[in-house]
Amino acid sequence: MKKEKGKILIEGMDLSGKTTITKYLSEILNVNKIQKRTLSDYCAIYDFTVAQSKKGKLHIDLINRLYTLAIIEDLYNYKPNDKGIILQDSYFALRSYALMKQKYPDTLAKEVYKLLQLFPKPELTFYLTASTEERLKRNEKRDKPMAYMEKLLVSNPKEFERIEGNLRDIIISLFDTEIINTEGKKPNEIALYIGNKIQERNRENEKNGENER
Repeated sequence: MKKEKGKILIEGMDLSGKTTITKYLSEILNVNKIQKRTLSDYCAIYDFTVAQSKKGKLHIDLINRLYTLAIIEDLYNYKPNDKGIILQDSYFALRSYALMKQKYPDTLAKEVYKLLQLFPKPELTFYLTASTEERLKRNEKRDKPMAYMEKLLVSNPKEFERIEGNLRDIIISLFDTEIINTEGKKPNEIALYIGNKIQERNRENEKNGENER
């Protein structure tokens, strides 16, 4: 699939600094909207699944089956960007695949892998990472309840690392991805670096457009 002009994907597992860096980046680029988790603005199955997951009343196998259906709905509802910059703060389908490859390698993971081939290719993709030790330090400084992956990081760091490996592998295989280790770096400095990369790409596009005239 052709790269979608103006679409920038910032991906990474929990505690990689992704959300903070994306926020800084939106300010640098003067972008009003950050697309979080889903491709489309409306994905009812995804919203339902997240809510049910938090309640903890549905079996985990059913939850993951619902996430697979949510990917289909999200792709169906998606409308390509036609102007400006769209910052995508992670995509739940990529994370779903990373987890399913660990839990359901011969069933759901294969289904999601096929769906990911339909994913619109971002113009630029950045994968943020950090060591397990650094993530644990960051987690200790947080004052909000831990999400599923944060709990897994604390209880079973080796499994967390395997899932992160799955996420890194799939994003590298699908897109032209630059990996950035956020450890020891300030979020605003990383955002500035990414912003410069985006501006360089914009200048290249303008130059190529002039050459084609």
